[in-house]
Amino acid sequence: MAAELASDLYYAYLTAVFPSQNLGLSASVSNTCPTEASSATSADGQPMGTFDGYDMARLCHGVRRSTARSKAASAASFIYSHLAPQGAGAEQGAGTASDFALDFGLLYHINPN
Repeated sequence: MAAELASDLYYAYLTAVFPSQNLGLSASVSNTCPTEASSATSADGQPMGTFDGYDMARLCHGVRRSTARSKAASAASFIYSHLAPQGAGAEQGAGTASDFALDFGLLYHINPN
């Protein structure tokens, strides 16, 4: 699916779900958020050209029934941002960033009805 968030900002994602009787439920999600070309300027305001920025993420999730009253879940995410080809002024650097996240959860049904 793709959606236009603003005149120069789009969001697209793809999800796949894989049910399994032995392993439970697993899912894979990929998304991206590209922007249209932006103008690059030097620290003193001189034009340096244009560049395209984007964000991407890859997520993997899993849920498994532990007992009749509980389920366990885990998720792993990797995020990559390319905001600019390089920093400007005091923000010298690559203009990119990457990170990851791990999540774990447990759901317990107090009243199983």
